[in-house]
Amino acid sequence: MKIFELILLILSGVIIHQFAFTQNTNYPSGGYKSFAELMQKKPSVPDVFSVKKRTKGAKIMNGGAEYRIYCNDGSLLPEVAERQLYAVSTGDTLYMNCFVQRAQTMYAKVITEGKYIGFWGPLNNAEVRTKNSGINGGAIGAMVTNEENSKYKALYVVDNSCGIAKPLNRVMLKKILEPYTELQQSYLSEENMEDPEIMLKYLDFINK
Repeated sequence: MKIFELILLILSGVIIHQFAFTQNTNYPSGGYKSFAELMQKKPSVPDVFSVKKRTKGAKIMNGGAEYRIYCNDGSLLPEVAERQLYAVSTGDTLYMNCFVQRAQTMYAKVITEGKYIGFWGPLNNAEVRTKNSGINGGAIGAMVTNEENSKYKALYVVDNSCGIAKPLNRVMLKKILEPYTELQQSYLSEENMEDPEIMLKYLDFINK
């Protein structure tokens, strides 16, 4: 396949991606307690969950990702749902637990899945600590910090060897693309290889 043909396919894949995420996830509905359960597509917790998008105010006050998971029948304590589950599927969308991934708290919606799982998430804990250095403590300082942090997001990809999600960068993506020589060559020709949207289109292309 020639490079220009490959680029056309990538671009068309990005357009399709914008409209196709209404399709059902490949992961059956329910709660997954581990990466192993997710890979086997066998949730050990029944589908007793509802998902609500958090308000901007809630994110400024407490930090964390876009979505909160609720257990509708009370069979799981809130702290279990928020801190111990690896992921939750509603049957049409998969949500990753950012607390488990050490990327603050709450859940992030998976935006691409297949060979790799990718999602937009908040800054991870290490990045937050770095950005917070030098900011005054106390409640007001914490609110300023959360408000600033809420403006940032990172594209995460799950490491298939361990189940830990890491912010995707060009070194990781070059490694991911090694089996796809022409695709890797196309990526290396991009003007801004660190642009998350550009990296997402290549990750999404692999997953299609």
